[in-house]
Amino acid sequence: MKKTVGSNVLLAGPLLYLALLYITACTDFQEASAQRADGAQGAPVPSVQVTQPHRAAVSRTLTLLGSVEAFEKAKLYAKVAGYLEKIHVDIGDQVQQGQVLAVLDIPEMTMEYAQAEAELTEAKAQHTKAQADYELQKVIHERSKTLREREAITQQDLDEAKAKYEVAEAGVKLAQARIANVQAHLGKLKTLMDYAKIKAPFDGIVTERFVDPGALIQAATTASVNISPVVTVQRVATVRVFVDVPEPDVPAVDRGDPATLVLSALPQKKFEGVVTRFASALNPSTRTMKVEVDFPNPEGLLRPGMYGNLTLALETRAEALTLPATALVVQQGKTFVYIVKDGQAQRVEVTTGIDDGIRVEIASGLQGHAEVISAGASTVTDGGRVRAVRADALATNSQAVPH
Repeated sequence: MKKTVGSNVLLAGPLLYLALLYITACTDFQEASAQRADGAQGAPVPSVQVTQPHRAAVSRTLTLLGSVEAFEKAKLYAKVAGYLEKIHVDIGDQVQQGQVLAVLDIPEMTMEYAQAEAELTEAKAQHTKAQADYELQKVIHERSKTLREREAITQQDLDEAKAKYEVAEAGVKLAQARIANVQAHLGKLKTLMDYAKIKAPFDGIVTERFVDPGALIQAATTASVNISPVVTVQRVATVRVFVDVPEPDVPAVDRGDPATLVLSALPQKKFEGVVTRFASALNPSTRTMKVEVDFPNPEGLLRPGMYGNLTLALETRAEALTLPATALVVQQGKTFVYIVKDGQAQRVEVTTGIDDGIRVEIASGLQGHAEVISAGASTVTDGGRVRAVRADALATNSQAVPH
């Protein structure tokens, strides 16, 4: 009896070992089969960052190089020739409209004016004499007519009295004409002498001075090419900035469009203005249109000759449906985005609008609730499986990782 039991125990050990080997082999086979199945399904599912379109204000802008110019600028010349007697201003001086900046000395004109005044005095004296003679001849003529009616004088006496009266009347008119002629000459001389005073045509600042006292100043009406101006005055309380807008952007330019100026000399400051006027015609040689923006300059920071970048806001959409520019894919001249739906990437053709370089307006082809791949779109294919990760979730996880 003891011998039988011992034999059974000896037989059970090998059988148990064989059973364990069989189970292990089956498990390894099932795992290998599962790995082969997974391999047949493809590579691991990629993760992509997604976002939803949202409405925001977008602007179409154009940045061009511009130069600051004075609102008004005038080189002041003398209209009459003479020697510079006085100059009251120098570069950098503020001047007011009508202020005398320089005075010319014109001795011959002064003498001519004095002579004309003497002629006027003589002409007035002659007029007084002629008027007295006229009054006398008028009385004689009236008396002669009465005497003739009474036949106290002959007709010849009356005719002689009438003739003297008419001559005296003509003498008065001649004296009056001479007075008017001399007065006109005096007025001309006075105007020319007033030209000897160089005056500021507007409020501004003197930016150039060309002559010193004693210099001979030629009249600007002569044909000489060596005529020197006296000073240059510029109005800088308001300045202009001109830019040449390329033809494709011309239709979008309009008066009142906002503009921002950043100067190379003052990079930390931004000057705000609006489009004031434009040429409404293109330069045939450059196919550009000249556009002007005026900037108030109360502090004088904008100085003629400075240059910088002028940015024009050509179009603005207040509630545009937008996506990050990185979400767009351009293929064969068409624009697409990839959306994630049921774990798969789907390519959707869209029409874009304003692009400010950061966000792009989606004019058509997309709904506002779609999950759009904003990063990693180049790694997916239409219909491929993806794992969507929201941008805000990535930001939260990155903040949670200790550094």
